[in-house]
Amino acid sequence: MSKLATESILARNASRALRGPFSAYQEAAEFLPAEPHYELSAAGAEPLLSLPMVTIASLRYVAPDFDEIQFQTSGIVTEASLRIAHWGRKSGRQTAHSVANDLESIYYPTGVSGWRRGVTPLHRQPRRGWALLAATDRLGLVEWWCDLPSPIDYRYFDTVRLKDALDALMPPQRATGRAE
Repeated sequence: MSKLATESILARNASRALRGPFSAYQEAAEFLPAEPHYELSAAGAEPLLSLPMVTIASLRYVAPDFDEIQFQTSGIVTEASLRIAHWGRKSGRQTAHSVANDLESIYYPTGVSGWRRGVTPLHRQPRRGWALLAATDRLGLVEWWCDLPSPIDYRYFDTVRLKDALDALMPPQRATGRAE
């Protein structure tokens, strides 16, 4: 999908009023600064999906109480964070895969729900939902935690924030955009 088509889908879905207890956010959104740019395309999920499968399966979130959230920015990632906090209050904890699937079905509604056909499970992932999930952790309203295999002994795991696991996975880049 082209960048222009993705932006128009996001703009159309962002202009819809949020249902439920989101009226305080809707009233404050026009006065809040825009959130930083996050890579929300299907390619934005590649770093997350390149983590070990046990790390992806161990993803869990900590969301603040929905009524105590202080809005700092407005945008798609902020709205997704609010939805995750509301889902946690309403129905308990969800798996990361179901959250990614729900986010993709809400913000990227397509005829096939954004799923890619393929033989391996990696090709049947809600990629844009995973990218949005990783962006919610970078924004900081919702904290995603995972178990990363320990570099000392493969039988042990370290519990780290998702954004720290992704930063450790990605090599540093120069100003030219090439990996060092």
